[in-house]
Amino acid sequence: MSSFNLKPTHAPVKKYYATLQRFARGHFDKEGNIRGAFEDLLKHCARQYDWTLVPEYSIPRKDRNPLSVDGALLDAFNLPRGYWEAKDTKDSLEAEMKKKFEAGYPRSNILFQRPDRALLFQDGRIAGRGMSPTTVGSSGFPFAL
Repeated sequence: MSSFNLKPTHAPVKKYYATLQRFARGHFDKEGNIRGAFEDLLKHCARQYDWTLVPEYSIPRKDRNPLSVDGALLDAFNLPRGYWEAKDTKDSLEAEMKKKFEAGYPRSNILFQRPDRALLFQDGRIAGRGMSPTTVGSSGFPFAL
């Protein structure tokens, strides 16, 4: 797998932050308002691996209602490579993550994201933190995909 190429100076990242700033000026800060900006960024990132972002992805469960994540990154064989849960700026990512895990959400590779920060949970632990324009990091993106 090739290395991931996304830097804070790249157009999709600039567009993401410009959209957030525009929404902030209008006080549009609910998850439903701002989720699309990060969804667009994830779609761009997924294309580097020939993956597809599937919004509102259902995770079937035996003898229970399916779970629904805000998005799943699927490879060419439609196998999930990672999941995404969007939150708004008022949400505590740690509290939301705990609630989702108690409900049965996957713990293998899931990104809990709000506009100013994100937590990546991999292999049963928090594997990365980041997400503001000043904390994106030298690799360009806060986490390995």
